[in-house]
Amino acid sequence: QQLQSSLQAPIYEKAQTTVQEIAKAQGLAFVFEETQMLYIDPAQGVNLTTEARKALGIPEDAKVLLSFGGSLGARAINNAAMELMQEYVNDHEEVFYIHATGASSYKEYRALFEEAGLNQLSNLRMTEYLYDMPTQMAAADIINAAR
Repeated sequence: QQLQSSLQAPIYEKAQTTVQEIAKAQGLAFVFEETQMLYIDPAQGVNLTTEARKALGIPEDAKVLLSFGGSLGARAINNAAMELMQEYVNDHEEVFYIHATGASSYKEYRALFEEAGLNQLSNLRMTEYLYDMPTQMAAADIINAAR
């Protein structure tokens, strides 16, 4: 296994560099981990961010922040998301914030979200789970994820 890892490292590094160069040249975001890679093919000639935002009903000129923890929820990121929504995004309409709490925490944080009146703001969305992760990620300018 150690030999396999040492042989894969140069391939991993080259792939990461190549994807980063392609994404930058096309003005696209990319996500790259050793275990996962989201590759956006610029040859398709489609601005995926624009298409994803249209599909999700997000203004094209918004600065989009997407955050999520594990599917079971992550208390630290959920607390930080609530704080950010209340103290910053609430006053910045140019920021569109989508946060997924995870199934086990959704009811608790949804209640806090509604109590704070955040559900009345069109630039904030709190969901239990991101059912279309590729579209959500393509729409985002910044992605904050916790394991």
